[in-house]
Amino acid sequence: MRVRFWQSSPEPKTEKPAGRSAGDVQLELAAIRQRFAKRLREDYAVLAPYRNDRVRPTHELVSVVHRLAGSAAMVGFAEIGEIAGRLDDALAEPGADVSALLNELLALLEKTISDS
Repeated sequence: MRVRFWQSSPEPKTEKPAGRSAGDVQLELAAIRQRFAKRLREDYAVLAPYRNDRVRPTHELVSVVHRLAGSAAMVGFAEIGEIAGRLDDALAEPGADVSALLNELLALLEKTISDS
């Protein structure tokens, strides 16, 4: 079992970056979220064929799940990141049955995609 250690970071500075307004930063963040949501459709297409099967981890499956675990929360998709993190850990366990976690992640991706 892999253990993840999280360190709390200091409070972010409230100063705005030179030359960019708060509105510009918000627009950039919104664009990042939109690109991420688009990528979720692609990730779903990769993960969906594994649904309801006794999942044998492939490089492609592990790679997509690991990337989601590491990046989803950073762009505002915390629940996806949390479930993907649990699935990522389970995939590292030899012989673990990860079908339920994968189906949970796929259901959340479906909901997120339909909402965006």
